[in-house]
Amino acid sequence: MSKKRVLVVDDDILTLEALKETLSPYYDVFRALQPKDGLMLAKSGRYDLIILDISMPRMSGFDLIEHFRAEADPEYWDTPFILLSSFKSEKFIARATELGIEFYLDKPIDPEQLLLTTEYILQPDDR
Repeated sequence: MSKKRVLVVDDDILTLEALKETLSPYYDVFRALQPKDGLMLAKSGRYDLIILDISMPRMSGFDLIEHFRAEADPEYWDTPFILLSSFKSEKFIARATELGIEFYLDKPIDPEQLLLTTEYILQPDDR
């Protein structure tokens, strides 16, 4: 059985590497350092999960989600997201909720919390 595919988009190379190191033993991890590259990857392939930093230059994680949903093939619209942020902001949480995103993790990322959240999202629907 093939591994689930996870796309990680973060403008910080150290965070990107840490996320890959945490997730790659269990999932096929694809990375993008620039939001526009992340959007291109997200639209071009089927990912089981997309993990995004909220605060990135030129395109926020929120913007990326909106562009993805407007431009991607409709069969991918149900792709789940995890949002990451260094800022514990009610405004960010409210915006995530507006977009239907229920998974929001604070930076620095706790690897165990990331793995548990990812596993919860990607486990079969027989919860």
